[in-house]
Amino acid sequence: MSSKKRITLSIVSIAALLALLVGVTMAWFTDVERVDANFEAGVLDITVGSNETLDFENLRPMASEEAFLAEINSGIDYEDAGFEMPTVYVQDFAITNAGTMPVKLQLTINDGVIPEGDMIPNIVDNGFGGVMVGDPEEIACDNLLKDAIHLVLLEKSAEGVYTKVASFENVSDLNAYLLVDENGEALILNAGATSNTYAIGAYLDVEAGNEYQGKHYHAEFVVGASQTDEGATFGE
Repeated sequence: MSSKKRITLSIVSIAALLALLVGVTMAWFTDVERVDANFEAGVLDITVGSNETLDFENLRPMASEEAFLAEINSGIDYEDAGFEMPTVYVQDFAITNAGTMPVKLQLTINDGVIPEGDMIPNIVDNGFGGVMVGDPEEIACDNLLKDAIHLVLLEKSAEGVYTKVASFENVSDLNAYLLVDENGEALILNAGATSNTYAIGAYLDVEAGNEYQGKHYHAEFVVGASQTDEGATFGE
């Protein structure tokens, strides 16, 4: 082999070796920074108005839902009209999203716990088609007023006018009721926002007889919230 060929082969070999070395050590321009990573769950938290309880008092049978709606929008002064005070057929509430994410809302009424020692008048038949207070004068609450109550979910305008959102023939019908917007879609309450003023109205069935006089119904009003993501569910 001539000296020229040996030199050429040597150059080729060196070039191949350099290519291997470069392939091992060369890389794209890169940079690396490190920062702390903290993961914090969002807060799903709602509050319902400022009332600790929604107390409906002095309920009576009414001829119809229409009569009930007309009365609560009439501006009636129940004391002037001769009713014992307090007389409360409507309780307002608003829902505030105190959490950090938007939510959907649903309403439910569950049977509550009868307060210890809660007593009601012992109303008995007087034998002449009327009633009287029996002996003993008071008996333990049995929560049976539930059977005679009609409920109406209302929205209250800035002018104080109540508009029906939905009505419930029985208390148990108000179960997992989804609040919706004006388009019929699930109402979305954004973080930090407060809903419009809603109200629960209550009256007794027109057929409710004397057996319901003085009775109580103790319940719990539950406002449930869920994430707005598809497939998200409400808690128990």
